[in-house]
Amino acid sequence: MSLGQNEQVSRRDFLKLSASGVLGLALSRLGVDGALARESSYRLVHGVEVYGLDEKIDTLEKAKNLTFEFDLDFERKLPKDIKSKNRWEQREYAMPKDKRLFQFVVNESIYHEYSKQKAKTGVDFVEYIQIHLDLMNRFSKQQPGLENFRTELKRVIVVSDDFKRNPVEYSKDIDAMWFNVKDERYEEKAWNYYQWQAERQESGDLILTTEEDRAMDSYKESVVLPKADDLLQSISDRGVGVNWALIHELSHHWNLPDERGLLLDPI
Repeated sequence: MSLGQNEQVSRRDFLKLSASGVLGLALSRLGVDGALARESSYRLVHGVEVYGLDEKIDTLEKAKNLTFEFDLDFERKLPKDIKSKNRWEQREYAMPKDKRLFQFVVNESIYHEYSKQKAKTGVDFVEYIQIHLDLMNRFSKQQPGLENFRTELKRVIVVSDDFKRNPVEYSKDIDAMWFNVKDERYEEKAWNYYQWQAERQESGDLILTTEEDRAMDSYKESVVLPKADDLLQSISDRGVGVNWALIHELSHHWNLPDERGLLLDPI
């Protein structure tokens, strides 16, 4: 099996090359290390692929290889005439127009700290991220023209604490990426306006309430949200906390045209 100058290697062909003994030559032409002979393992956590729990991602090489695997899987699903096109043309063809797919990268100790604190906070890391995306979807649903627009959690990648900056490169199958190097829920702030508590009422409505703002003489504010079929609705009887600042920052990654005026602040 040989590779032409413009040919792509599918995941299936990748494994065939590995078995045939010519993997090293093929990968050397692509500039990729031969350590990719097998797929990285992941665990499904609340239906989301989480990488780095069983096979630690503690080197830049492992992080690069993981992105390469994602790109191989993305390209494997493309028709031949699209595979020869550049990255952006491939994405324009394959990526959904009414969704934004987010990838979260998090240090190992932070990921596990969320699990340790779940009895108190009501959520582990995957759930914590999902309830924020749920809120984004609730608000986009109320925007004219964006009723069917959704934000989805593509995957979570757990990396070594040695990484203080995100070691994972953008793969072709995501729209945005966020790196969690700390648990912002316990940061000491002069005020806590962006930290809210979500609680479900008997009617099914959710009430989001700010924590007391020490800089504004104990000012508090509430927002009522109608019942919806999402994770936030199902777990909010635990009084889970949400970070409005995170939602605000993530909304910048929607990459919508400037004329889309979105009201994401609770005012």
